[in-house]
Amino acid sequence: MDKKDKHIYAIKQIYKNAESISGVNIAGYIHDVYIVKDSGQKYICRFSDKITAQYDLHISKLLLSNNICVPNISVHKFQDLYFETYNFISGKTFHERIIEGISDESKDRIYKQLFNLSVKISKIPYRPIKSPNESVWLKCLRSLFHTINAHEKRTLCHFDLHTKNVILDNNDNVMALIDLDSINLYKPTFAFVSMMAHAKRHGYQSNELIKEYEKTIKKKPIISVQSQVNIYYYILCFYIDFLRKHMLNLMTR
Repeated sequence: MDKKDKHIYAIKQIYKNAESISGVNIAGYIHDVYIVKDSGQKYICRFSDKITAQYDLHISKLLLSNNICVPNISVHKFQDLYFETYNFISGKTFHERIIEGISDESKDRIYKQLFNLSVKISKIPYRPIKSPNESVWLKCLRSLFHTINAHEKRTLCHFDLHTKNVILDNNDNVMALIDLDSINLYKPTFAFVSMMAHAKRHGYQSNELIKEYEKTIKKKPIISVQSQVNIYYYILCFYIDFLRKHMLNLMTR
């Protein structure tokens, strides 16, 4: 039995009357994700390791209890497999709407909503638990930007608020955040800079929002927030356009 067949068999232990189970190919994603249709409802099943699954369950409960809309996760074990399940969140990702041609006015509103959500998340008291291992990429980024913002205290942050991790409703308002592995204790400027660098990669930059964020910082960093966004942006472009593509090409040879 290959990996996919084993995954489908495990899913059927939970959704015994599943009408269909289809894999989802997400560029750059390391976990296997499936969409399940069962009794007219749709569900997401996401396979990972034990620590990641339990961590995501903990973060899901914490954020939902603080009125932050994220997937309501359940964790299941089948033999040596761990996987998360949750109701499919209707709506489109911010990424999909950008491809469709969302207006700049809507982008302004969405990024302001994400900023406000980030502030709300940062105020949630959080006692650290064992979290998934960081990639070398994240360790290097975190070390660099945490050093630049050495004066800041760590707070609960979603450091990876790029457009594929934001679900919008029919009126292009933020409806939910996904990818809960990326929520942990970080320095808030690191998380904000990451969001704005990803936005810049999609051709959007709000100097107004950056200035608004700078007003919230009690002590100015050694490098301005705007400069940090530019640094992160160039690192991001190098990683996605060169390093990751090069690594994928080597793996597929």
